[in-house]
Amino acid sequence: MAEVKELTKKEFRQMQLMQLEMLIEFDRVCRKNNIRYTIFGGTLLGAVRHKGYIPWDDDADIAMLREDYEKFVKISDELDPKICYFQDNKNDPNYRWGYSKLRRTNTLYVRAGQEHIKCRTGFFIDIFPMDDIPKSTIGQILNDMYLFCLRKILYAEVGKCSDSESFIKRKWYSLLSKIPKEFVYKKYEKLFNKSRNDSSNLVRCLSYPATGKLYTKNSLKTRYGMPKKWFTDLCEYDFEGVKLYGTKDYDTILKYIYNDYMKLPPEDKRNPHAPVSKYSFNLKKDLVKEIKSKKNKDLLEILEKDIFQNIYLYIDAKVYGFNGENVKTYVIGNNKAIVYKYYNSAQLFINGKLNDEELAIIMDLIEENRFEMISGVEEIINNIKSRTNIYKMSKGVLMTKKKKEKTEFLAKIAEDKDYNSIAKLICADENIGGHYSVESLKDQLLERKHTKGCKNFIIEEKSELIAHAGIYADDEKFDVIGGVITNPKYRGKGYGKKVLDETSNAIIKDGKKPVLFCYDEYLIKWYESMGWKTILSCAKLERKK
Repeated sequence: MAEVKELTKKEFRQMQLMQLEMLIEFDRVCRKNNIRYTIFGGTLLGAVRHKGYIPWDDDADIAMLREDYEKFVKISDELDPKICYFQDNKNDPNYRWGYSKLRRTNTLYVRAGQEHIKCRTGFFIDIFPMDDIPKSTIGQILNDMYLFCLRKILYAEVGKCSDSESFIKRKWYSLLSKIPKEFVYKKYEKLFNKSRNDSSNLVRCLSYPATGKLYTKNSLKTRYGMPKKWFTDLCEYDFEGVKLYGTKDYDTILKYIYNDYMKLPPEDKRNPHAPVSKYSFNLKKDLVKEIKSKKNKDLLEILEKDIFQNIYLYIDAKVYGFNGENVKTYVIGNNKAIVYKYYNSAQLFINGKLNDEELAIIMDLIEENRFEMISGVEEIINNIKSRTNIYKMSKGVLMTKKKKEKTEFLAKIAEDKDYNSIAKLICADENIGGHYSVESLKDQLLERKHTKGCKNFIIEEKSELIAHAGIYADDEKFDVIGGVITNPKYRGKGYGKKVLDETSNAIIKDGKKPVLFCYDEYLIKWYESMGWKTILSCAKLERKK
């Protein structure tokens, strides 16, 4: 385990205040959508006893009944991404807990002993969904034993490396860690689906030790669950000068959790419960530089050394620059990575091996900007995909050809009036333009035409668009072809090949090299049959709908 670091008093308070901003944002979204929640555990105790944080408490806790929780999950994208984001096992494939968290954007907070867990980190708030448990005491006891086993399987990945565990326990956890976490989540889902806000069952967080026996031993009949009214009968509390919802009957719930809750613990027991080995309050300040000027000779020289790693980035940077109305550029580390934002997409360029902190800030930039598509070489896209489940990944290749083809000259260069039809045809195909809106794509294609002189070739008949191929990016030495598509009514008749041949011929005629990206295995073979050769492997991520 890495060395535990201790935050200074100033840093500790700064962390609490950052969490407070997250609580305020969470409260805003819940009030807007009429979703019930309660500050819980030490956070409710802090509101009652201290009118804010317990001075030594290093996180905040929220609890919600299952139906309220699921409502929040569905609208969690309404959280301001510049403040925080929602994290659970469904959107982060490396997250190993049954409850969820809000994470502070642009921060780093690695729990001591969890350095090898690759989920996203940052200052956090725990969100505990409360689910129904059996009505009988014996059923609750058996349920508790079952939940203990599920919880330990998830914890095993941490426990097998923990210095605080005995040698025998570490070996036992090593065996448990071989059970896929997906097995546990499927078991949890079956239990979650049984919960109803209007049932008379007691509730608890199924993926956390029973609250009624965590700090104080309640009676056998009450220790395993809590009444639903603690999560529905709410009132506002002053917390650090803001109003947050909490259980109205605070006295009963706090006695249930802590017994004599107004009594301060001995000074040697006033400790944070989430020791940290690595943290940062501002990853951007430490690792990111946003380019403010339109031109940047040094960056362009870096891109020129490996042009084909991300052709679009290179050409767009030459034409639109590194900063503008629809363009932003972020440089990570010592020029180790470039994130180029063009409209709602990101193009990545990697210039060295990235460490965990540098990857973390790229993930935060993705969260903040909510890119619809992200492209780059396969290695970096794979790395990003392993850290998020909100995108689907497509692997592809960059291809080129040298030889001109004989053509019938059926295609013509599209005029401005044709671009709406082009955008509709492309957007109708999920694999090619599914992440665009028609208006957004039309605007981008027209901008490329008028700003960069890019051409779009179309074949039409009686004003009906049959096939399209466009020059999406234009350079002195090569042009990038994109949007090769045939109207479904006319497929299988060779129109796709004809419009592609005429487009590539026009490029070769100008003394340039035609290149294109392909993310379909069948189409790659089709291109190869026409003389196209692979230059390198690439990949893209598209946000799931």
